[in-house]
Amino acid sequence: MENKNEVVTISEFAKRSGLKENTVRKLVKEDKVYYFKLGKRIYINYPKTMEHLYNSPINDILWHEPLA
Repeated sequence: MENKNEVVTISEFAKRSGLKENTVRKLVKEDKVYYFKLGKRIYINYPKTMEHLYNSPINDILWHEPLA
């Protein structure tokens, strides 16, 4: 069972979410995740961030039509 206050590092978040570490770093830079810094380390609130990502519309996706 997952703890609601669970915080993870960027690499742990990437592994659990299936995202690449660079993508997670970009989300942190764009303030699209719940995180805090402790020294140079960044910790992400996993459950809260995943809920936010699932419930937020993705506005910056460019849709392309498939080639025929």
